[in-house]
Amino acid sequence: MPTLLRSPDVQLHYLVDDFTDPWRGSETILLLHGNAESGVAWYGWVAPLARRFRVVRPDMRGFGASTPMPRDFPWTLDIVIDDFVRLMDSLGIARFHLVGAKKGSSGGSSSWAARRSRRKSVS
Repeated sequence: MPTLLRSPDVQLHYLVDDFTDPWRGSETILLLHGNAESGVAWYGWVAPLARRFRVVRPDMRGFGASTPMPRDFPWTLDIVIDDFVRLMDSLGIARFHLVGAKKGSSGGSSSWAARRSRRKSVS
């Protein structure tokens, strides 16, 4: 089970689905799930996407196979976004397509915020 150790007490689980031709360069898609879900929520999209892209499906901390978080955990978008940025860094992926679950969920909010923060840093 692939995991990223974020701290001694937090591990993030993730899956990488890659059925691209190994002799061709492939782009990567990071799929972010919504509240009360996990990366498994994207299962139906794996077959159509993973033939053309490397697909990364993380479980946000506290969800899926990632470490459960205490009730009083100080959730912020910065923490969630940092988890995903560090995951992609650990996989050696500098550029990727970002897809979040429906607007208003944690995946949609995270992808929107990451897009805005990336845009600000590039400008």
